[in-house]
Amino acid sequence: MSELKSCPFCGGKASENLLTEITKYDLYTVSCENNNCGVHPHTVGLTYEEAVTKWNNRASGWIPVSDRLPDKGKINTNIRDYQQYMCLVDCKGTGGMDARPLGFDKTGKWVNGGIDMSKYVIAWQPLPKPYKGERQ
Repeated sequence: MSELKSCPFCGGKASENLLTEITKYDLYTVSCENNNCGVHPHTVGLTYEEAVTKWNNRASGWIPVSDRLPDKGKINTNIRDYQQYMCLVDCKGTGGMDARPLGFDKTGKWVNGGIDMSKYVIAWQPLPKPYKGERQ
């Protein structure tokens, strides 16, 4: 059996479960046990190993800030600002999460304009490449 990595968003313990009551197939899930996580990520597989592999590989594209941070001070040339990344932000006081573009400035802070958002950022990923199709 593979060892489960911790939750990529809160660092909480992960657990696996076998679901047999809701489908005619055995489905295996891996999910975060932390009730206060806010994101409650999970993976599903037809086998235990498939569910664990999906969980441990973090296929969602989100990179937890606890795993690594981007290079400091990269400028988005389209808007001449630091906003290069889509970030998953903890909406303090609401229990919710929001995804929004933020920059990672040359001092190593997550910023929106001049506002330091570092204490709210849980995970990040690079923004997709700009759309190059025809304009309507």
